[in-house]
Amino acid sequence: MAKRPRGTGSVFKVPGSNNWYIKYHMNGVPKRESTGTDNRRKAENVLRVRLNACAAGTLPINDNVTVTELVSDFLARGRANGDVAIEDSVTRWHLHLQPAFGHLRVSQLTTQMLTQYVEQRKLDPIQWSGQKGKKTGKGVLRYPTVATINRELALLRAAYRLATKCTPPKVMRVPYFPISREDNVRTGFLKDDQYLRLAEECGKIGLWLRGLFEVAASYAWRKSEAAANLRVSQIDLCNRTIDLNPGETKNRGGRTVKMTERVYQIIAVCMEEKAPDNLVFTRLGGSPPGDFRKAWAVACERAGCPGLLFHDLRRTGARNMRRLGIAENVIMKIGGWKTASVFRRYDIVDQSDLADASRRIDDRQKELAIEFGASLGKVGTQNGANDSMVVQ
Repeated sequence: MAKRPRGTGSVFKVPGSNNWYIKYHMNGVPKRESTGTDNRRKAENVLRVRLNACAAGTLPINDNVTVTELVSDFLARGRANGDVAIEDSVTRWHLHLQPAFGHLRVSQLTTQMLTQYVEQRKLDPIQWSGQKGKKTGKGVLRYPTVATINRELALLRAAYRLATKCTPPKVMRVPYFPISREDNVRTGFLKDDQYLRLAEECGKIGLWLRGLFEVAASYAWRKSEAAANLRVSQIDLCNRTIDLNPGETKNRGGRTVKMTERVYQIIAVCMEEKAPDNLVFTRLGGSPPGDFRKAWAVACERAGCPGLLFHDLRRTGARNMRRLGIAENVIMKIGGWKTASVFRRYDIVDQSDLADASRRIDDRQKELAIEFGASLGKVGTQNGANDSMVVQ
């Protein structure tokens, strides 16, 4: 048999195996691997694919890359880009994904493993103390939701996709991730008759909570936008505007809103004797609001709306602006929604909206009857029978 040309690799067998093996060089380093077949023609095809990948620079350096390395690269990139949700990703990785997949090489992860992980997570309850990030032996027994499991799988999938963009890529293929369908329609909101009571109870706890409540309910802002990042330098009392800086919001975009009279009065008091880099809303003594879920829960309980989430004010604000006839694109700019499909999940319609729609229809029909000077129709019975209704 003629000797193969230099640089075209080789196909050979090893003692004790029926499969063909191939040998080639990448960056001067010899690589040997089994083709998994006893057919020489198929083995030659595998070798040809490897040589083409080496030439194009798309062959992974080695097969010893682990899932842990991929996720570490992804988290490092998130920190470098200032991802506001990076700590949530770190928690998901360390608590759930790393124990299940961290020891695997990237080529070992399969869809079957991911499916088994989903089923196991659904059956894995955790005792929660009610405080973020703290697991205890006491408290409420909680099962992970579909959305929670999906966010975990999405993190792992994003790490794999990032690895395919490396040079050379660390991953040759991304396995299929079994993302489940979510019922993510938003439903919670603050009713009209609860607004004043809740505002009063928030004020009793502190002006800072009253201000957070008013800003979130007026502009449909997230908690992080109203509490964690709003500083004195972002407030212009002369023009009565609030500026959210680019990069400090969830969607990374900045926006400006005009203050309502009530928001203006509260913020003006909160800003007294504060430096430009100070937070607008602070507790007594100047400390930041931090995790104020307990204070919020107390205010909601006293106001007669227990279980209301602070994020429900975002839905409330969207609904109220829509009721006032504000254009959808303007509401999206104020609240920070990028797509109409996501915004409509927050566009709540309640019983009072339905009653208002019915009243408007009745009013319009009465106007038409007066305008044309004739009856629009009477509902009567045929031969006195109740089972046959006709319009005369």
